[in-house]
Parts: sequence; C-alpha cells; structure tokens
Amino acid sequence: MKFEPEVARDILLDVEGLHQYPDPFTFSTPEKFNRAKKYDIDTIAYHCNLLKEAGFLKYDPIYGNNELQMVFINGLTYDGHQFLDSIRSPKVWRETKTRAEKLGAFTINIISNIASSVISDMIKR
Repeated sequence: MKFEPEVARDILLDVEGLHQYPDPFTFSTPEKFNRAKKYDIDTIAYHCNLLKEAGFLKYDPIYGNNELQMVFINGLTYDGHQFLDSIRSPKVWRETKTRAEKLGAFTINIISNIASSVISDMIKR
C-alpha cells in the first residue's frame, strides 16, 4: 500500500475533532470518521500505523483471526498537533501538495518542510 498524504491529513483532522480526552477514540469501521470515512478500513489502519511510526498518533489496533477488530486512538502527540497545524489551512495544504507534486516527493518530513516554507512565504507577503 502507498502512503497518501490526503488520507493522513483527513485522519489527523478527524482524530483531533472526534477524540474526547481522556477516553480513546475507538473504531472498527470507517463510519466513525467524518472526513476519513470515504476510505476503506485497511487504508485507514495502514495510515494510522504510519502516523504512529512518525510519532504523530497514539494508536493501538486489536487484531483477531487475522482481521482488524477494533482500534483505540488516544489522541495526537505533540508532534502530531504541530504537523497538523502546519497543514490545517486548505490554502496552505493546496500549495503544499502542488509543490510536493512538482518534487515528486510525499514523505511526511518533506510535506512538513514544504508546509513550513509555504507558511513563511505567506508571512512575507
């Protein structure tokens, strides 16, 4: 499966909006999401795992019979909030994606750096 920045952004935005601390945000189907419900459960789980590996998400999946049964997300990490804040604005996000497409690079680090550059350019104007 391929990393899709749009999926990751949708998940982060949903978790931020739906998670009610201290209770974990739980799901077993995409319908629990607002933005990310358009993706299948395997795509969501895959991207949640990548976001956990990046240090952005507190993610704990439960598998049974080789299938995802339930997921507990206990919110975003500090780094997750920082990353989301850098790509939250639709205007910044559009420009970030445009620049990343020109580079042909869609890693989380590159997206974060591009978003910071876009924001800096907007401040200078």
